[in-house]
Amino acid sequence: MLKKELYGILLNKKTYVVFFILLGITFFDLYINYHNNITPHIKYGEPVAWSQVDIAPHLTFVANSSEGHITAMLYQWIFPLYILVVSADSYVSEYKCGAYKALSTRSSKKKVFFTKLLATFMISFAMVFITCSINYICCLIVFGQGTDIDLFERLQRDGAFQAFIASYPYSMLFVYIIINSIVLSLSGVMCAALSFCILDLKYLYGVSLMFWLIMVMSPWDIMSVLQPFTECGLDMIIPAFCTLLLFVAGSIAVGYKKKVLSDEL
Repeated sequence: MLKKELYGILLNKKTYVVFFILLGITFFDLYINYHNNITPHIKYGEPVAWSQVDIAPHLTFVANSSEGHITAMLYQWIFPLYILVVSADSYVSEYKCGAYKALSTRSSKKKVFFTKLLATFMISFAMVFITCSINYICCLIVFGQGTDIDLFERLQRDGAFQAFIASYPYSMLFVYIIINSIVLSLSGVMCAALSFCILDLKYLYGVSLMFWLIMVMSPWDIMSVLQPFTECGLDMIIPAFCTLLLFVAGSIAVGYKKKVLSDEL
């Protein structure tokens, strides 16, 4: 059943539209950093002062160092909407056309429920990991000669956790790509679980985005989990991640009770 679910998502044209939108956002982030760090030198025919250009990890999309943070808003802040388009709202469509009833007669409701959640997690993880990894590779190529480490020297004085991150910027950036993939995929799982409770798409999209933005704008900002090279310590990161887990677990529990424990198909 999982293979069928993944195959259906991969055959959906919307999957590739969303993927290239996300990839385009990371390239837009690269363009902003290139424009701010490299273009001024080229414009006036000067050699690039690489000593004034941050090292590549700090200029990646995951580091969220571009001016205005617009790319983070376009990608991370509204990520639930993207994954709903790709896969998380599939239950609503299947329910309305009667496909869910057919699936439930061939397989247990529990298996259908958790298969959809797992498929959503896997697709979300793959999309985030691939787009962020491509961005990282491009930044290593474009900004590979940058040597400015002032930020990392300041982070060394902010605490043990920040100092550890700053000591291994290249390795830790890859670790944070994986963290982004996991966290954003969990937001997709939350949306998929909510789709079993909310059958009206406009309310599903609205509630999913509202829950995510609550986590983005709360005192324990989920963005502190996603971004390396900041002053945020474990005292903020751990509560933020626990808040996400509570939202995800709550959504799964409600969806499970409604569509698995309930006798109604």
